[in-house]
Amino acid sequence: ASYAIDLANGGVAFVIGNVIHQGADAENSTIVSYAAEGFERQRNRLYFVHNTVVNDRSWGTFLAVRETPKDVAILNNLFVGPGDLDEDRRWAMTGNLASVRDPGFVDADAYDFRLGAGSEAIDAGNQVRKRLKAKFEYDHQADRHRRRDRARPDIAAYARCSGPFSRRPLLACAPPTGPRARAARRDRRHRGASRTSTTYRSCACPAAP
Repeated sequence: ASYAIDLANGGVAFVIGNVIHQGADAENSTIVSYAAEGFERQRNRLYFVHNTVVNDRSWGTFLAVRETPKDVAILNNLFVGPGDLDEDRRWAMTGNLASVRDPGFVDADAYDFRLGAGSEAIDAGNQVRKRLKAKFEYDHQADRHRRRDRARPDIAAYARCSGPFSRRPLLACAPPTGPRARAARRDRRHRGASRTSTTYRSCACPAAP
């Protein structure tokens, strides 16, 4: 198939936490296709959640739903580049962000689609049902690490607080404030702790599981 994801005959599909990139010379302008050849099963549902979809073609369709399943949830996705996606007022569609320009990736030219400091996708998502939460993130090459969101999740396939701190942008998280935090920073400076380690240890992210 010339689609990045082709769910030709529908069914119950969970497309959660993926980085999907379409190059400038891709054969088909549609990136993700659902039920292009009609339904073959009794149960047909599509859950498209916490994905980063990047289109480098001059135009495209991020998500095409050819038949109408019983339940469609398109939640907390980041769609980047020129294009559109199928919509229906009966579908659950919240927390999505569409941006023609780079929304604040770490390095889009190097295909690093993690969220950089100041990205508009940070803290912009909505809470979703437990079974629709993204539990892991892709770690190049062919690896994964656990996703960690704050109280309000980030949009897209990557959360700014996930993964080893060494792989995150230095200013991705703001240090905590208050008398105890200031005292802790003074103590670390007195003991000669590095600026980098101090920044990461005071990052306002949830503790690793």
